[in-house]
Amino acid sequence: MPPGTLHPLRSRPAPAGQSPNGLIYRSGEQSPEDPREFVMSTETLDRYGDIITAAGWDLTAFRRNPIALYQHRANEPIGTWSDVRIENKQLRGRLNLAAPGTSQRIDEVRAMVDQRILRAVSVGFVPTADPEPLDEDNPWNGLKWVGQELLECSLVSMPANPDALALAIRLGIPEPRLVHYFGPAVPRGISPNRARLQLLKLRAVPGQYSAKDRP
Repeated sequence: MPPGTLHPLRSRPAPAGQSPNGLIYRSGEQSPEDPREFVMSTETLDRYGDIITAAGWDLTAFRRNPIALYQHRANEPIGTWSDVRIENKQLRGRLNLAAPGTSQRIDEVRAMVDQRILRAVSVGFVPTADPEPLDEDNPWNGLKWVGQELLECSLVSMPANPDALALAIRLGIPEPRLVHYFGPAVPRGISPNRARLQLLKLRAVPGQYSAKDRP
């Protein structure tokens, strides 16, 4: 590289999914075998076009204080994570929700996790090594993360999932709480079936959901 030329990774914009606090967020999902077991991260190409290597995870600090949050909100702890590990090139962990009766919010979260209404997670990490371009000839495209420290993992909602919202309505969760869990896309004052149909229509229109509504 000619002298004085910036390295492409040094001069590229902030990584996709990076928040103002410097953390980079990526999503994971509920295990099909157990609603409390989650695949936090895999080595498959993510929606940002990046790959996070399983061998690159540093879990030391996270294991000392494995608090589980809701929507990355520090004032909304919902439990802890246990058995956080690398297995079959996946970062996995078990969600231990606070005990029933702790609060109305906790009881709602427990019910929605067990019924697979809330079924996504989002990890927050900071790089510990420079990422590598997936395509050496085009370093502005996707990255391969080879070293990253896990700082937190949150349960997150999927506001564009009409079936999940309809089921939450059937649980009898009050409307203000539905808005809290699923965001401004919640149709007001209608039945579960009509809510599902309305959300299906909204989901078909580009731009109905902003980035802040997504995990």
